[in-house]
Amino acid sequence: MIQIQKLVGKGEEMLAKEMVDEAKVYLTKAKEINIELGDKMAEALILESFGHCYQHEGDYEKALKMTSDAIAIFKQQSGTTGQAGNANGLGHLGTIYSKLGRYKEAIACQKKAIEILLILGDDPNALGTTYGNMGVTHNRIKEPRKAIELSQEAYRISQKTGNKVEEARSLHNIGDAYNQLGQPRKSISYCKKSARIWTEIGNKRNASVSYGVLATSYHKLGKMETSERYSKMCIDTNLHMKQFHDLAIAYGNRGLMYYDVALEKFLSSGDAKESFESSIENFKLAIESTDTILASLSVDKNKTAFADKFYRWHNSLTAPFNLLGRSTAALLFLDLGRAKILRQLAYNEVENQVEDKGQSSFELTWLAIENEKEKERICVLSKEIQLAESNAAVLFYNFNNAKILTIWVLDANGCVSLKTSDPRGMFTTAQEELEDNVTEVLQKASVGFSRGYSFLKPSPLFDVQNAKKSIPKHALNQEKAEATGHNDKEANDIKSKPECRSPAVRADESRERLAKETRSLLYRALITPVKSLINGKKLIIVPDGCLFFAPFSSFIDENGCLLSEEYQIQTIPSVYVLAMGMQSSSNRRIGNSLFVGNPECVQLPSLPSAAREVEYLASLLDAKPLTGRMATKRKILELMSKASIIHIASHGHEGTGHIFLASESNKPNDGTYSTSSSDLLTQSDVLQCKLSARLVVLSCCHSGMGNLSSEGVLGIARSFLGAGASSILVTLWTIDDEFTKQFMEVFYEKILEEKSVCLALKETMNIFQRSGQYTSFLYWAAFQILGEDVSFTKLEIEEIRGNNKKIMASN
Repeated sequence: MIQIQKLVGKGEEMLAKEMVDEAKVYLTKAKEINIELGDKMAEALILESFGHCYQHEGDYEKALKMTSDAIAIFKQQSGTTGQAGNANGLGHLGTIYSKLGRYKEAIACQKKAIEILLILGDDPNALGTTYGNMGVTHNRIKEPRKAIELSQEAYRISQKTGNKVEEARSLHNIGDAYNQLGQPRKSISYCKKSARIWTEIGNKRNASVSYGVLATSYHKLGKMETSERYSKMCIDTNLHMKQFHDLAIAYGNRGLMYYDVALEKFLSSGDAKESFESSIENFKLAIESTDTILASLSVDKNKTAFADKFYRWHNSLTAPFNLLGRSTAALLFLDLGRAKILRQLAYNEVENQVEDKGQSSFELTWLAIENEKEKERICVLSKEIQLAESNAAVLFYNFNNAKILTIWVLDANGCVSLKTSDPRGMFTTAQEELEDNVTEVLQKASVGFSRGYSFLKPSPLFDVQNAKKSIPKHALNQEKAEATGHNDKEANDIKSKPECRSPAVRADESRERLAKETRSLLYRALITPVKSLINGKKLIIVPDGCLFFAPFSSFIDENGCLLSEEYQIQTIPSVYVLAMGMQSSSNRRIGNSLFVGNPECVQLPSLPSAAREVEYLASLLDAKPLTGRMATKRKILELMSKASIIHIASHGHEGTGHIFLASESNKPNDGTYSTSSSDLLTQSDVLQCKLSARLVVLSCCHSGMGNLSSEGVLGIARSFLGAGASSILVTLWTIDDEFTKQFMEVFYEKILEEKSVCLALKETMNIFQRSGQYTSFLYWAAFQILGEDVSFTKLEIEEIRGNNKKIMASN
């Protein structure tokens, strides 16, 4: 064991000097020796050190695997040695999560590591390292004061232990935080010290990171030559060492600096073209560096978090493109950023079939922008999504880096119009203002989310601590479950109320009156600025941020008319994803239909109308529904892959949109045991399926909810899109059981008349808007189409009926 510890220690020494290959040689030798010894503690130490190596190389998933395996072994060991190993492993795990952009998990791991190390009290080096790494995480989520507090504690410990690595890291973190706080002189003082120490101990990589902060700090002081020199040193080092994570940050920051220079010239009527183009070029290089790492990731959660972390460079590109008069290029770049992960989940097979010299549609879009042929490319996209045939216009919303709204309108001719907020004009809409208004509408619909939770994403602007003060207890439990990997208590979040798919929405005049003003305001902010540019009868909406939760159908114009009375409404995560989806859908065979209703859920109220709903709908298509104890996850997953129509009427979880199903257990529903993850249809369950469904109806509460990322809502509905489903009907809030039954009956009758899902939804809404009993938006506005606007011909409906009959006959 002593020999192995020496070899592992030598490996860590090599790693500190950035000699990764040499470090692996020592660790491999230690591993070979331990094969004969079979020492579990030694095995864990070796795994953890290999994790450090893979993290250094940017192979984050392999680093996660090694570190998680090490932690599992440490936890099995008795005594303080195992506890210390567990703490060190958790600290390292937090660092990897932070690199990936999974900040909640990072902070949870780092907090737990500090708790253990404080109790043990015998490893100040490890404690200082964990404080320092947690400071890095808080810097990344734009909490510089917390970062300073943690980094100062790490620095204090490093002075006692003589740990030069942690001394340099702490000084850098403090300098980075002061740079964020707008105190460049303090930042320069700290980062110069950190860069000097890094250089002395031979760590060029970390020295380059300090150079990057020095570049931005000197830029803020107007010392452009010095800023450029440090920026070049940072980029050159990371290019040589192939450190693509830090390279993405360095190029992106350089792009921001060039943009500032260009904007100053532009505002003073100078020639800013060259500086704008330099800004764009650096943002492109930042995106390419990010994509290099993305290509190495395979886990959806890691890919999504990492793409979201660096989406800001796509967003940053919009300003220089717009000021150069290339608003179409700005739109295409944003759309590519939003499409990155979903296209890989669902449409790689379609991309591989394109004939243009082996280039994917994604690559063709990128090349079109490079060659300033974006207008030709947007015309192709507008044809691919059939804007002319569907008489539709695309409204593409985006909050820029200043958190001000920009709207693009794409028409059937491929013409792009841009509306940007102008503080001096009539159209000025801030993200915070819109979040407040969307939140108010959701609260009137009895959602009860605080903004910090319902609009939660791993964002630099999200204040973890302040948000928690107003987050409901169930939301905190969910956050903890996500960080620790346990998700077995979602049933506790729904209280028993009869005949509701969650706490019931009961319309009343006061709530309706208060929400009406807000819905009128949202119309003025989101529709009025571009109303004159809209042609057609359908709006294809690409939301951003909180707008994914906005009930567009309920917006009210100046004449008191609802948006859904005038237009069909379709929501998509990106234009590119829609185009790929429509190409994929054209090759699908017709299958059967799957209707699931009122699963026997432990500790949750029965949904009698949900059962009647699916029994009636199934009868329309000669299908047999799964209800009660038959509606288990195993059975549903078994049948979903071949279904062309999937309809699930059940309870939905408020935070995640996960769907409650019947238990596999033979025990009756007596409320004496807890719902487990085996009784929940989760996002990961759905993503593991390969679906061919043309229409998925999630007749459950909150099925449109989830966390936000650059590509939209990361909830159960997005998982169905990622698994290959074409069109998803989701809900934004709690829905009344009896009303939903009636709503779905009308909706499906429209579908059977060969109407598209968007037209069917519009006409169904219009019927209930005039119904008397259900006129309130609280009922019908919860429903929203996500994805394609699909339809079924009478021949296809008959084919579905025939397939259903074959299934029933075989059973």
